[in-house]
Amino acid sequence: MESSNLLEVVMANTDAHVYVKDANFRFVYVNAALAHTLQTTQEALIGKIDADFVDEGSALPFRKADIEVLESEKSISLETTIQVKGHRLSFEDRKFPITLPDGSRGVAGIAFLTEE
Repeated sequence: MESSNLLEVVMANTDAHVYVKDANFRFVYVNAALAHTLQTTQEALIGKIDADFVDEGSALPFRKADIEVLESEKSISLETTIQVKGHRLSFEDRKFPITLPDGSRGVAGIAFLTEE
């Protein structure tokens, strides 16, 4: 199996939430686990921001962390709790800077659900 196909299989089957955002904090990639948690589809997330799927109070820590990663060019870890359609979810999130295929900067992350 080619490594790109293998990576697609891993991303489709992990329970980790994997995402990539552009410099405007819009999703350019999300895996199935993140879409499932936000009760939407991967396609519906592309081009959207966190606040399109969670309340502003839940989205604010993500935005602040994304800004910090872009400005510092350093990885950070954070623990957050969000509300998704009445459900309280806690995450451990690792964010890091990434260069996108077009050469622009973005933020990638891997988050693990710690409590439901």
